[in-house]
Amino acid sequence: MDRRTPGACDDEAGVFMRSLQANGELLKRVKNEFARASSFYLATALITKSGLDLLYSAIDEALARGCHGSVLFGVDLPSDPQAIETLCDIQRQYKDSLELRRFQSGKTFFHPKLSVFVHPGGGETAIIGSSNLTGGGLDTNYETNVLVDDRKVVRQFLDYYKEHFRGAHARQVDQRWLNQYRKLWAERARADQRQRVLREKARHLGGPPQGLPKGIRGTSSRSRERSPTGRAIGLYPYVRHHGGRIASNAGAMGSAECLVQGEILGGQQSTRKLERARELNIPIITEEMFFQLPLR
Repeated sequence: MDRRTPGACDDEAGVFMRSLQANGELLKRVKNEFARASSFYLATALITKSGLDLLYSAIDEALARGCHGSVLFGVDLPSDPQAIETLCDIQRQYKDSLELRRFQSGKTFFHPKLSVFVHPGGGETAIIGSSNLTGGGLDTNYETNVLVDDRKVVRQFLDYYKEHFRGAHARQVDQRWLNQYRKLWAERARADQRQRVLREKARHLGGPPQGLPKGIRGTSSRSRERSPTGRAIGLYPYVRHHGGRIASNAGAMGSAECLVQGEILGGQQSTRKLERARELNIPIITEEMFFQLPLR
């Protein structure tokens, strides 16, 4: 790996870190780590079927070639029993290669999101941050994570993991417990539906920004166009298709009607555009808001 790639830094002590924030970057990195690991250790506060589906092949291929794995998951958050069952199936298939335990909390909340990978030849890496083992956490949410490859630091993470995995709160996952948990999870899911409704209401409080454009220049259908393959056309092609102009940098934004903040992070250049838009009182809207504007 190039130790001077964008998003990477190393301090005087030699600790190397790389931010994992761009679209798809975390999932790609995790899969790459599985592909070259001789052993892995995963601690996650929440696991869902959508998250496990994204990593299933990577985990299966690693174990099939002789990699040893260890997973510790929590249930303070509503971990999906279907995902847990899948992990149990993997454990049965690779009896000597995968260890699986649940964390039974006492008075405190189990909330880590930590992955440690040991590679042939002694190299070790850790990924730590905000992402649980969920589809959103690995791929679609707003998350921030960091890759660390300093051996001393990674060893401290691994010691933390092993202490919890071997400790009094770590319990075996047997069918009796899973059957009981599945019933409780179903009740919990019904209660969570009410929380989802309230969350959606909270997201829409306050309404859209002031001074939004009345619409997008253009004469075709108001619906967002799609390519021949059925995929929605990207933001920039959509704007150009309807005769719009895209400001290439912060200095070119003086006549902009609005600034659309893309879902894919753009780093310092995007931040400068956002700051300039705030200075000029230019409305800043999301892609979702933009595609809901009528054509004019």
